[in-house]
Amino acid sequence: MVNANALTARVPRPSGYFRGKGERRHTTSTRRDDNLVCWYCNKKGYRQDSCRTKQKAEEARTERLGKWKRTADMRESETAGAAAYASVQALVAEISITPTNENWVIDSGATHHLCRNRHSFRNLKPLAKPVMVRLGDSSTIPAIAAGTIYLTLSQSSRIVSIEAPFVPRLQVSLLSVSQLSIKHQIAFRNSTCSLENTSLGSLHEDIYRLSALTNR
Repeated sequence: MVNANALTARVPRPSGYFRGKGERRHTTSTRRDDNLVCWYCNKKGYRQDSCRTKQKAEEARTERLGKWKRTADMRESETAGAAAYASVQALVAEISITPTNENWVIDSGATHHLCRNRHSFRNLKPLAKPVMVRLGDSSTIPAIAAGTIYLTLSQSSRIVSIEAPFVPRLQVSLLSVSQLSIKHQIAFRNSTCSLENTSLGSLHEDIYRLSALTNR
């Protein structure tokens, strides 16, 4: 008599299959490939683009850069850029004007507008570091801040906006002809300096004095 169990053939299950709750599902197995080496961490089994150590390092780097940029933006908003005044020169060294906060001289040799009166500025920000201003006698004095000034021309009530560093040790504030000529037409005729047909100042004792008031 033949045993019935002997006639039952056991069929091997294919790799990757398993039975659960009456159905068969296929699973994909992930195996480490020890022939692969990550160039970033030098570990075997995966490539650099799958390296978790590299991903974490890049996330940390992005976070650090974000914090650095936010800090830099805050500092820049609180200080004026010294790079804009990297080389500042004034032709006038000593003039025969009694130093006052309202006096301005039109200077054809000044590379930038220069102001000695803190209260002339509509807004004023400290420079990241002092900028040395070279005067006509080769001496230097520091500019410590910079900001915007609004000048109201006496003849026409026209308002002219300028950017200038604050130089408290300057004897008199200077209006740079070269800076004005970037946006405006400047002319010197008959002892008068004009800005687009509007009188800007006149000649007194070999010096062109500005005829304008600061508009705060």
